[in-house]
Amino acid sequence: MPQMKRRTDPRGPHAAPADPLAPFKDALSGHFPSKDELLKQARAENDRRRRRALATAFAATCVLTATLWTVDPVWQSSRVATRIGERSTWTLRDGSTIDLNTNSVAVVENHLRSQRVVLEHGEARFTVSHGWRKFIVKAGDTTVLDIGTVFNVRHRPEDPVRIVDVVVLDGEVAVSTTSTPDALPLLAGRAIEVGPGGAMAE
Repeated sequence: MPQMKRRTDPRGPHAAPADPLAPFKDALSGHFPSKDELLKQARAENDRRRRRALATAFAATCVLTATLWTVDPVWQSSRVATRIGERSTWTLRDGSTIDLNTNSVAVVENHLRSQRVVLEHGEARFTVSHGWRKFIVKAGDTTVLDIGTVFNVRHRPEDPVRIVDVVVLDGEVAVSTTSTPDALPLLAGRAIEVGPGGAMAE
């Protein structure tokens, strides 16, 4: 009988079989990022997204602020009035005063960058304490912009001839109407009348 030679696996009887994909893994490892590289890329992408979100939020805040500044929205309003035979004085937040004559109604509006008074009817004298906000009086179609003054406004919406009278007692105002948008400067001691259609005459 021919003698048989026994071959022994040098890895031992319990060694795991060789990985047939090992050569492919080694070849592909150079073409794909490692786990650490993937984590690094993910962190960088998260940082970019966070920066983009912050930039978008900042831009939206700027647009909103610019819009509010341009629109000048009203954030508080109050109504003041006098009965027949009554006269009253109101002091506003900025120190300006409104002397409301008999049987008069006005609405005081605090806007973001201006203070406005809508004289619905009657007569009022305004003494303005100047600050950074504009002080504007509306009487029908007439707008009076304060430029440093004490002035009087009378609004008679039922009058067919003289709807609004503006008298400057001290300083200067600028008067405009819907039909005359270019403001007319009015100095102390001068007066202007506004008739139907916004026509102005001194």
